[in-house]
Amino acid sequence: EWQHVTEARESANKAAQLQGAIDQSGTASMMIDRDLKITYFNKATLTLMQQHEATFAMTWPGFRATEDFLMGNCIDSFHANPAHQRKILGDINNIAYTNPK
Repeated sequence: EWQHVTEARESANKAAQLQGAIDQSGTASMMIDRDLKITYFNKATLTLMQQHEATFAMTWPGFRATEDFLMGNCIDSFHANPAHQRKILGDINNIAYTNPK
């Protein structure tokens, strides 16, 4: 039982470290769900969006670089040809991933 608790704590600590690294990274990171709706982005992403808000608004009328506006929106709105991105993201062979052990 103690070993299970220790392993669970180690896993939770590692997850928290990784989350902190992504949150504080200078690299813009965004996650989407299967419907291509935004489920997460870090501060670097929001800063990038804010710096280019006027440019995004040219292809996405009403665009606002705020957390409330972005969260839950579909990334189709970022693209002139959303079908192209959907095709790329719809094929798992196009996506780089690893299965950590």
